[in-house]
Amino acid sequence: MEFGLIKIAVGVIAFALGSYFDLFNKRNVPDVLSYAFLAISALLALLSPPNISILGIAVPSMWFFAIACALSIIGFAVYKMGYVGGADVIFLVALFLILPVHPFREQTFFFLYILIFAGVLFTLYFLAYYGGRIIEKRIMPDRFRAIVSLLLFVGYVVIIYMVNSLISISFEGMFFLLLLIFSSSFFYAYRDSINDWMIENVEVGKIEEEDVIAIEKMDQALVKKYNIGKLVDSGMLEKLKTIGEKEKIEKFPIYKNMPFFLPFLFLSLLINLVFEIAVVNSFI
Repeated sequence: MEFGLIKIAVGVIAFALGSYFDLFNKRNVPDVLSYAFLAISALLALLSPPNISILGIAVPSMWFFAIACALSIIGFAVYKMGYVGGADVIFLVALFLILPVHPFREQTFFFLYILIFAGVLFTLYFLAYYGGRIIEKRIMPDRFRAIVSLLLFVGYVVIIYMVNSLISISFEGMFFLLLLIFSSSFFYAYRDSINDWMIENVEVGKIEEEDVIAIEKMDQALVKKYNIGKLVDSGMLEKLKTIGEKEKIEKFPIYKNMPFFLPFLFLSLLINLVFEIAVVNSFI
């Protein structure tokens, strides 16, 4: 791949810096870093050969720009719903542009491997962190949620077993599927407790743009009356100040402790570069 080492260096440096800010700057990644990474990635992608070999097939590079645009649209929609940070979306799109395939093994979907393994690392951290807190505080889930979670888990395991009897699933693939099912069931069972740990009541003057409002914790009549959305932008910030004055509300519930994701992408990128996708090759 053209500029292979340069692309690796740019990706590693950008993700190292982004992870630092994500971890030690209250998940606030500077816009200048995000957009600089995106711009450099787009430039290097434009300077790449017109075709990229994937599984022996020459794929036009412009297709990757089209896919990147689709990722941007989907990511922006998810960002506006408050599920991911704006920097997460930009970094993912930039990573896809700069390293859609392995820089020295162009027959592989490098970006997809990085994303999958980052998801595995994030899920393991999520289960260890919140599972530890739940065990420490001896929290019991709501009985209805616990029963539904157990039934869903058992049901999906049975489905996987039946599929595996028809189409053999690798050990790694089985592990990934079971981890996904177990973590989803775990979150559903303990969703209220986990959300409560993520939420803080924040004074209006201390709410920042790109904060996420826990509207489910607010008076729903108030949410409907003022059309309060989850994501705080400049307009929503002014609206919250107005609501605070009119309704005599000093604090709003804000997701201040949402888990970070860029460090897991960075770690996954390093692992995949070092081991040349061998670690996750059997997932696909």
